[in-house]
Amino acid sequence: MFLRFAETFAVDSRPEFVLMSGGEVLLRPALVRDIAERARAAGSYIHVLSGLFCAREPRIPRAVRAVTDAVDHFSAGLDCFHEEKVPREAVFRVCTS
Repeated sequence: MFLRFAETFAVDSRPEFVLMSGGEVLLRPALVRDIAERARAAGSYIHVLSGLFCAREPRIPRAVRAVTDAVDHFSAGLDCFHEEKVPREAVFRVCTS
């Protein structure tokens, strides 16, 4: 459904910004990347907000790295809820690598 929606974007009829977040957007990294690529082709700017669940692991999965490379802006949520699941140091490690 979301991919079909992004496919309707055209250079003369598109949102200026596409923001993806909520739940954990990176649980479906291929979908996020595909939406980002289609929206960017129409001229939209892409922003992703994630809790970075994957930062608990020593290496970031390639599919997740492909998302961070495909978007214009990537943000990690840091708050007491997220820090219960993913240590702040792990988020910083991912965001600075």
